[in-house]
Amino acid sequence: MGNPMKYLSLFSGIEAATAAWEPLGWECKGFSEILPQQSQFLAAKYPNVKNYGDVTKISDRDIKEIGEVDVVVFGSPCQGLSVAGKRGGFNGNASSSNTNSALFFHGLRVARATGARFILWENVFGALCCSKGKDFARVVGEMAGIDGLEPPDQGWQNEGAAVGSFGLCEWSVLDSQFFGVAQRRRRLFTLLDTGDWQSRRPILLEPRTMRGNVKEGTGKGQDIAEGIREGFAYGIPGNWIGRAPKNGGNATTPMTNLSPNLTRTDRHAVSFKHNEKYIVRRFTRNEVETLQGFDRGYLDLMICPEDKKIEALGRSMAVPVMQWIGNSIQNAIK
Repeated sequence: MGNPMKYLSLFSGIEAATAAWEPLGWECKGFSEILPQQSQFLAAKYPNVKNYGDVTKISDRDIKEIGEVDVVVFGSPCQGLSVAGKRGGFNGNASSSNTNSALFFHGLRVARATGARFILWENVFGALCCSKGKDFARVVGEMAGIDGLEPPDQGWQNEGAAVGSFGLCEWSVLDSQFFGVAQRRRRLFTLLDTGDWQSRRPILLEPRTMRGNVKEGTGKGQDIAEGIREGFAYGIPGNWIGRAPKNGGNATTPMTNLSPNLTRTDRHAVSFKHNEKYIVRRFTRNEVETLQGFDRGYLDLMICPEDKKIEALGRSMAVPVMQWIGNSIQNAIK
C-alpha cells in the first residue's frame, strides 16, 4: 500500500467528502467552514482536523500548515447559479461578494496555493446554463487555464472536457439515484487534473454502466420510512405550489419510490400505506441522512433542532457519489 490520499475540504458543511473518503483510507488535512452549527459538529465529529474558518481569510501561513495535499474539494454557494434562485451568477469577480457564488474564486485561489494535483468543484445542475452558459465557461476557463472561453453554440452538455495551460478539466452531471440512494439529485462535478492526465483513463467520463447501481432508487432508501413495513411509496416535493420544474420545482406529480431533490429550504413528505390506510408525513432526520447516503445518526453530535439538521443535510453532497469519484481518482492514477 502506498501513502494515503490527502485532501483539503472547503465550504465543508457536514463533510460528505470525509464520510465518503475516510472509508477509502484518505486523510483530511483541514476543513473550511464558518456556519456555527456546522462548525460545532465538525469539531465534535472530527476533533483531530483543524477548521480554518472563512475561506476568504485562509493565508499563506495556513497553506504551509496544511501541507501537501492531493485533492482540494469544494462546493461553493450556489444561490447565484441555481434555477431556483435569482440567477445572478458570479456577479462580476471574486471581490464582488463574500456571500454568493463569487466565492468560487476564493476556493480556487486556495486550491491552487496548495499545489494539489486535483481540484474538484461541486455545484447545482443550473450552473451549466446560468448567464447563458457564460458562468460555466468562466469556471472551466479559470480552472483549466483557457483565456476568453465562450459557451458552445448548442450550450454546455452534461459531460465534457477541456484542456488548458493548467491541465485537463472534466465535468459531468451525476444523479444520486443511480448511485444506490432513493433520491433524485443531479449535481455538476468539475474536476481539474494538473498532473500527468495524458497517462490515465478518464475519471468523471466513465460509461454510465460503470457508475455503481444504475437502477433508479435501489439500495439505501428503498425502505426509507422507519417502521413502515409496506415500504416507501411516494416522495412528495415540498415546493409543488407555484414552482414548475423548469423554474426549480422538483416535480409536478408524486415520485414513486424516489425522493425529490433534498434542498436547504424545502421540507419534503413521504406517503405510504399502513394498516390499510394511507399516511402522509415529512421525512425524519434519520431518513434524510439515509437519502443522502450518510449513516443513520451521523448528525447526532450536532447541537441544534432537528429541522436545522435536515437543512444542513439539504446543503450537503450525496455520499455515494463522492465515494464513486474518490474511487475513480484512485483507480485512474494507479
